[in-house]
Amino acid sequence: ASRGVTVAGSLRSAAKRDGFARDVRAEYDRLRQQHAARAASARTVPLAEARRRKLRLPWDGYAPPKPNALGVTTLERYDLAKLVDYIDWTPFFKTWELKGSYPAILDDPTAGAEWRRACSRRTPYWDSSRPTRWTTTTSRYTGTKTVPL
Repeated sequence: ASRGVTVAGSLRSAAKRDGFARDVRAEYDRLRQQHAARAASARTVPLAEARRRKLRLPWDGYAPPKPNALGVTTLERYDLAKLVDYIDWTPFFKTWELKGSYPAILDDPTAGAEWRRACSRRTPYWDSSRPTRWTTTTSRYTGTKTVPL
């Protein structure tokens, strides 16, 4: 969806249409070749052999850890500022068609400086001294071993 406007613009433009179609064909040819190379080098074994070599885990004597709380735990109006450092911003960067994952993308030689600047501008919003409905969340979870934030 994030590429929709760019694609539509390229297809509507008589000057860009042929080049765009050529680039897409070339990209798909490259992907097809990569897939074929991966499939050719894949090491497979017959089903009977795979079943014979299946993973056997020593479950005898295993006792799963007891959760900190049983049932549903609710965090009411939890301050988002406490969660910012745990948010994986990678999907946000992927939306903008940037390769890499957070936080490594902040060190990217091309766009890293701009993204660091953008991330630093979010700080006043998250660090609001008076939580509001825009800076808090209500979350529910169940049966997990939690780590205090």
